[in-house]
Amino acid sequence: MDKDSILRKIQKCMALAGSAEPAEAAAALRQAQALMREHGISDLEVTAASVQEMPVRARADNPTMHESLTASMVADAFGCRLIFSNGFVHGPRWLLVGCSPNVDVAAYALQVLLRLLFKARKDYIAAKLKRCGPKNKRARADAFCMGWVHAASGAVSNMERTDEQDKAIEAFMSLNHPDLDSLKPREPRAARGDTWADRAAGHLAGQGVQLHQGVGAAAAPLMLEG
Repeated sequence: MDKDSILRKIQKCMALAGSAEPAEAAAALRQAQALMREHGISDLEVTAASVQEMPVRARADNPTMHESLTASMVADAFGCRLIFSNGFVHGPRWLLVGCSPNVDVAAYALQVLLRLLFKARKDYIAAKLKRCGPKNKRARADAFCMGWVHAASGAVSNMERTDEQDKAIEAFMSLNHPDLDSLKPREPRAARGDTWADRAAGHLAGQGVQLHQGVGAAAAPLMLEG
């Protein structure tokens, strides 16, 4: 039996340990404790067993502010912790840490929003920024994206997280990501002239985003895993 199967069995025993029938509860608790001793599984591992880590591909090794804000808003809305991982094997990824179904929906929402964001950016460059020089084109496209993200942040509603889920996520983070550095996203480039029109165009485009679940206004802390 692999470790995941053992953890699931222990979780079932712990659930039965909450039974209103004293004899059944005591027997289930004894069985859970016996399994933990036999397989060397800690209380922290049992607490963290319900948590999943869902990866979503990032667009660059050093993410832009608009991509980082999108990931942060999604994580916060679905009660997840957010990590940026720039590992050699898998490449740059956002890692969403949370409990089902929140974390599953969060990963889907982030994939969709990033795809829509970068498509909108590409379309705006093609339609409005053809004659700009490379640096100014990127700067104005960044301004468009910031407006887009601000508007799209209202596309979905928050999903609540219970106290038990909070404890489980903290246990998972302690076991799997004990040492994290702060992530400093790439700041938008300074553009020549006023970028208000670019931001306004982005805001208008972002208002058309539709998702079944969504992102809240507050941002979850961004964390970086090297």
